Amino acid sequence: MDNDYNGWSNKATWLVNNWFKPESLSDVKNAMYQLEAEIEKASPLLREFLETNVDWDELEAHFPDDDIEE
Repeated sequence: MDNDYNGWSNKATWLVNNWFKPESLSDVKNAMYQLEAEIEKASPLLREFLETNVDWDELEAHFPDDDIEE
């Protein structure tokens, strides 16, 4: 994995880490659900601009021992 954006694979992933500051897998999942919900509220035109390439697996990998019920 290349860490091309401030130690993260891309800007979108870095932004999630900066804005949500996840401290557990649960926090990562919560951020994902919040962003998906907000994107769904947007108009179709705006949604085209909001689609991101967040690497959720990369964020989750920072908490490998964190148990979470899915």
